[in-house]
Amino acid sequence: MDWKRWLIWFKDWRTGAGLVVGFLLGLLIFGAPWRLPPNWGDIPTWLLVVLGAVGGWAALGQLRALQKQVADAANEAEARAITRRREQAEDIDVRRSGPSLGLIENKSRRPIRDITCQVMSQVDRHSLRSPSMSGRVVPGVVAGGWDLAPDAKAVSRVEVVRPDSRCGFVFDSLSRETDQVFVAWFTDDAGFRWQLDEYLHLVQVDDESEYRQ
Repeated sequence: MDWKRWLIWFKDWRTGAGLVVGFLLGLLIFGAPWRLPPNWGDIPTWLLVVLGAVGGWAALGQLRALQKQVADAANEAEARAITRRREQAEDIDVRRSGPSLGLIENKSRRPIRDITCQVMSQVDRHSLRSPSMSGRVVPGVVAGGWDLAPDAKAVSRVEVVRPDSRCGFVFDSLSRETDQVFVAWFTDDAGFRWQLDEYLHLVQVDDESEYRQ
């Protein structure tokens, strides 16, 4: 017998499996391949084992496909929830008005609360200046500019800004520097706290203890 020829056939596991299944089917159907007496008690058992293995493999593939569908659905739901959560915060603007006024504008349909503002360093993320006054703003002397309203107070926090309204924070003796960035914190109508800078970089935060880009 040419054993090398047979070994080449058995290198492919599918060929070996086919031979085994064919042999078992031959025992069942024809009675005696190679003139060997069939063992009718064992053949059905082995056929059930083979069929069970095939069925188990198919079921495992279906389970993996189902798990992937569930994970994809969960990821899509999370992405939609994040998008909805950011909707109001996306309608808030922070910008500088003149050399020393930080302006926060609420363009959303709901109020924002507990608004604060700092002049921060883009290099080391530390506070460079805290505001000396804050409050409502009114159109300024310079066209397109804004000034604090006469009822502004010497506090660093504004309680609420209504829809389509603005508030401002004054930073005394502040001159323009390339390292400066105006950063505001506010709580949206759903109770989420946000950090937004004048470059419109928006992140959800727990508090205003750290400036993060």
